[in-house]
Amino acid sequence: MKKKYIRLSIATALLLGFYSCKKGEVSSSELEKYATADSAAAITSDSVSSVATMKVKDKQFIKTADVNMEVKDVYDATISIEKSVQELGGFVTHSDLKSNVVSEETYNTSDEQAMLIKKYQSENAMQIRVPTEKLGELLTLINNKKLFLNARSIHAEDVTANIKYSALEAQRNKKTTDK
Repeated sequence: MKKKYIRLSIATALLLGFYSCKKGEVSSSELEKYATADSAAAITSDSVSSVATMKVKDKQFIKTADVNMEVKDVYDATISIEKSVQELGGFVTHSDLKSNVVSEETYNTSDEQAMLIKKYQSENAMQIRVPTEKLGELLTLINNKKLFLNARSIHAEDVTANIKYSALEAQRNKKTTDK
């Protein structure tokens, strides 16, 4: 673990060294743009990953997020997430709510009676779909339900070329059928 941090520190120092060697002049308007972008990024990074909220001109993305977290009440969190998804124009494609018995113990309360105590753990694996531009908002809503975040990964896939290719293919097919 220590080696990983040392390597990361060295890589960061090298990158900073390369960028600090770059010479050039920057106008005050460009500095203002950078300052505005930095403050917007800081606000975004506090609440949601920039990958979830990023917008690039003339590009279209399919964004995927995988969140593993602990909540106080699994059932209530599930219902809340389902409602939030629906309000954001999305839908649930898969929800698998389970309760697993962790342990069972029987205690005698008298000669004729006993008490059974079960400890269980509930979990839910969900798959949901929301419009791409609503992913950041959904992650913020989900973030408010967590007690502990075990893991979160967010991935953005650029599908601009695929969409343009499909449009050109449809045009070609239409021309072929019109002849």
